Amino acid sequence: MLSVLLACTSTPEPAPPSETGGRDSATDSGQQPPLDLIPSWDPADFTTVYDVGPDQDLAEPGEVPWESLEPGTLVRIHHREQPYAAKWVVDIAGTEDAPIVVLGLRSSDGQRPVISGQDATTRQALDYWSETRALVKIGGSSSPGQGASWVWLQGLDLQSAHSSHGFTDDRGQPQTYDDNAAAVFVESGSDLHVVDCALSDSGNGLFVASASSDVQVLANEIFGNGNVGSAYEHNSYTESERITFEHNRYGALREGADGSNLKDRSAGLVIRYNRIEDGNRQLDLVDSSHFADHPEYGDAWVYGNLLIEGADQGNSQILHYGGDSGDEAAYRNGRLYFFHNTVHSKRTGNTTLARLSSADHYLSATDNIVWAEGNLGILEGEGTVRLDGNWLSEGWVEGFSTVGVLRDEDNTTGTDPSLDADYRPTSAMPDSGAMVSGHTLDWEPTLQARETDEDQGAFESD
Repeated sequence: MLSVLLACTSTPEPAPPSETGGRDSATDSGQQPPLDLIPSWDPADFTTVYDVGPDQDLAEPGEVPWESLEPGTLVRIHHREQPYAAKWVVDIAGTEDAPIVVLGLRSSDGQRPVISGQDATTRQALDYWSETRALVKIGGSSSPGQGASWVWLQGLDLQSAHSSHGFTDDRGQPQTYDDNAAAVFVESGSDLHVVDCALSDSGNGLFVASASSDVQVLANEIFGNGNVGSAYEHNSYTESERITFEHNRYGALREGADGSNLKDRSAGLVIRYNRIEDGNRQLDLVDSSHFADHPEYGDAWVYGNLLIEGADQGNSQILHYGGDSGDEAAYRNGRLYFFHNTVHSKRTGNTTLARLSSADHYLSATDNIVWAEGNLGILEGEGTVRLDGNWLSEGWVEGFSTVGVLRDEDNTTGTDPSLDADYRPTSAMPDSGAMVSGHTLDWEPTLQARETDEDQGAFESD
């Protein structure tokens, strides 16, 4: 089991800042398909195994003794036709060699078991706070209360932690979810993994609080979250000491919701090989009230992603980097390394690639495809943008209003980047960039292996 864990949990250490903004270690090259990154768990490797579902020892997740789990426990929740209406917390200290794994087993046609927050019931032997904030919570409880570490939540369809729904709490009392409730709320702990899950129909799909560290968000589907008319809830909203988002598929938020798709306030942020579509902004990477002095706080890495802006979606900016609290001393006063991404805006009016919040902020944008069907501007606000080796829509401008400093180096322009319907380059796409990987259009995250470092955007050309 140890070899599986090591293969699945490594997060690259950022290389020293450079003008290329790149990292070229083998772990970054995307040579392994993401399904190989998803752990395959052997029950024989665990001290204790609980099976939940039809014809299993336990019928419901509420029968699992969540309050007394031990390191080296595997909880397998088998698919059934009707959702499981259950809530729980995992607050157990596992180890690298003896983790806590909560695993959904799919149906024969590939459906994950559904855990629904609507009319859900909490096991009464549990005792934890903020029940109104979560369907499944990791860390933060009185019973068990050990502190969470080396926890995997994998293969589940988690939905409906929304203020329109009610549940029964650990005292047997009726409650209603808060507006900012999450399908998964990671309150505290270390070496925590949310893998191959679907998170939907909640205030926030995923919420991670600042007492968390070394969090991996891998190969999930996150969509349909947020609240109508509110900009405060998002598909994911995170603030962790080191967090990596990789190979996820982010879809549109709930219709009428004004939140961003991926909003983050973490130190040690890596966003790679994701498809992120719609939202007020695709990426909103802003300030933290906890990590301003952390050595990994200033810089962030965003590479190999496909970012799509719909014709009528929220803000015309694709990404925001810096801060939004008004306390500029706490802003991310470092560099955003943004490379080998494919950006497509379907807006017929103006699209702006990035907003930087202050003059200290720096965006290194290299080897991307930035394609706007309308007008393309690069920068809104202050700060500095370095553009190098990108394909940009013809007629692009520095910006449409306030613009800081823009350095234009060796970019190409055109009216059509020659991408097919899956955003892969056709043979007409010029080679002029570096390696990356990306996704097909279906909901199963897949990765196209790269054997060359000579292409722009998120996919290699033929």
